[in-house]
Amino acid sequence: MKSIFTFSLLLLSFFGKSQDAGWFSDITPETGLTSQKMQKTYSVDVNNDGFIDLITITGVDYFNNRKPMKLFINEHNPSTNSRTFTDKTDWSKINSNVNETDTGRQTTCAAFADVDNDGDVDMVTAHYFHRIENYKDVGDRCQVFLNNGQGQFSIKPKNGLDDLGLTNTQGLSFLDYDLDGNIDLFIGNWFSDYTNNKIQNDILMKGNGDGTFTDVTAFTNINKPANEPLYGSSAGDWNNDGWDDIFTASYCRTSGSLWKNTKDGNFENVAKNVGYNSQIIKGDNGQELCHWAAMPCDYDNDGDFDFYFAMVHGGNDANEGRSTIVKNQGPDSNYQLRWFMDITPKIVPYAGHIATYDANWFDFDNDGLTDLCYADGTYVGGGNGRLFMFHQNKDHKFTDITKALNLTANSNKYITMSIVRPIDYDNDGDEDLLIYGGGSPGVGVVPVFLKNNIGTKKNHVVVNLKPARGTNGSCIGAKVVVYSGSLIKTREVYAGQGNAAGQAPFSLVFGLDNNSIIDSIVVTFPNKKHRKILLENLAVNQSYTIYDYITGAKEETFTIYPNPAKNVVNIDFPYSNTEPTNLSFYDLTGKLILNKRFIGVYNYENIDISSLSSGYYIIQLQSGNGKINRQKLLVE
Repeated sequence: MKSIFTFSLLLLSFFGKSQDAGWFSDITPETGLTSQKMQKTYSVDVNNDGFIDLITITGVDYFNNRKPMKLFINEHNPSTNSRTFTDKTDWSKINSNVNETDTGRQTTCAAFADVDNDGDVDMVTAHYFHRIENYKDVGDRCQVFLNNGQGQFSIKPKNGLDDLGLTNTQGLSFLDYDLDGNIDLFIGNWFSDYTNNKIQNDILMKGNGDGTFTDVTAFTNINKPANEPLYGSSAGDWNNDGWDDIFTASYCRTSGSLWKNTKDGNFENVAKNVGYNSQIIKGDNGQELCHWAAMPCDYDNDGDFDFYFAMVHGGNDANEGRSTIVKNQGPDSNYQLRWFMDITPKIVPYAGHIATYDANWFDFDNDGLTDLCYADGTYVGGGNGRLFMFHQNKDHKFTDITKALNLTANSNKYITMSIVRPIDYDNDGDEDLLIYGGGSPGVGVVPVFLKNNIGTKKNHVVVNLKPARGTNGSCIGAKVVVYSGSLIKTREVYAGQGNAAGQAPFSLVFGLDNNSIIDSIVVTFPNKKHRKILLENLAVNQSYTIYDYITGAKEETFTIYPNPAKNVVNIDFPYSNTEPTNLSFYDLTGKLILNKRFIGVYNYENIDISSLSSGYYIIQLQSGNGKINRQKLLVE
């Protein structure tokens, strides 16, 4: 007993020298989120101001609330000179219904992407019913909400999702599976009748690029030979072939599917062949493991994407399975997957019966090695549900530093966890952490916002992407590789991950350790040509917007769409331009109405024309070499 106590003191002494409670500080009151009841959250910039906003789904009366969603806009607070989240729910119309006289709409999960390619982030909503056979149908369905570019949403009529009938959905994942430049949607469903073990089919919806979708499930292998009850889904490029695949989180009955994209508009379930399996062994006391989330990430910087499997009903004994890192073995092993439960050892207290509800990868100290956080809930008979923070070591194993950071159990803030969301809310180059928890029975989960105080001690770079025609509007599926000294860091743009479509920001933060220069950034955009953009010799601690562009077009050519247009028009420059360029709007009398000057490598810009009167305008592009091209635009 004495030796164990001595070892514990030595361990804590080691932690105290390297990590301490000062790494994170609770700034929940400052952010305006104190006492907000939340069950789900999504982090995305809805008004194109460059700061991440929050969309939440309340945990109060989760299954029957008619106005469950809230929108919090990230704004500057002049009194504190900091960022705060302001409730703009009513203004945003985020709870609107097809029937305008209705007071709200039931929603339990949502996903975000630019579904109409107009330069802003739109929303898809869906429903999950714990026991759908006992549900009284009130007519609400999956819906598409288009964004006006400022954070106000309106339902897209006849969008294709509303024709699917009543779905029981826990997975929404965006991907451009056929690389046609229009974002598509995988809908992962649970039971159509839990009592009688009837499973609802999953659905693949092909995007038409205008905010509408077409059901193409019957033309793929999805659901063949048999479907599974899903509690979540993700999409990403598992085998580095440039085509996004689909990963499912199957709830207890089965072990999950890895739908390999066959590049011909179809998918093949290769889960058994490559070892994608959430039930290799049983969990606590022989229970089947229930998969809640499959979170992809190249955590070990070897260029292929690994996973963290968040699972419920795990155990801690040597013969019991639990949530785990699943390592991709790479091209030499045909991208086989292997469990590594032993590389994330935990410090007590921890539950005997484990319920991991959410997980996320993020490099919280910006040392170039991706760290891991996950949320354990208090399952029936489990106890000790709490937050876990794992720091990656140079040998790619992990150390539990939760206790060193004083995050194990401070009042009720860090127990009964359900959500962990890394967000660089203040654009300072490190990711902060939004978590939900609450330890009292009958009390809805409440947020705790932790500011990252350690990340800025190291260098970083932030990458934002802008598409050209042929690339989906949010660049979902784009792969970004940062080379800095000996560090090679790879990330992919995702939308709709894990349980209930968790949303990560589209801005990608890369920790660079102490490296003082970026040798290069290589972006592979998700289009049929897999266009690569290379930037070299870049300064650290900067945010870069990298534009896709089309080669082979006449240098002075440009495209305007939509045309006619109402509030926003997109200007597509299909070439790489490194010299100043002027874009001018003239009315038919020749009066200059608007002028914008662009400098740098770009291809795509959206222009706010909401102040323009209806009528025809002449758009003039004067490129850096003096060439002029004009086109006509009709403003409605």
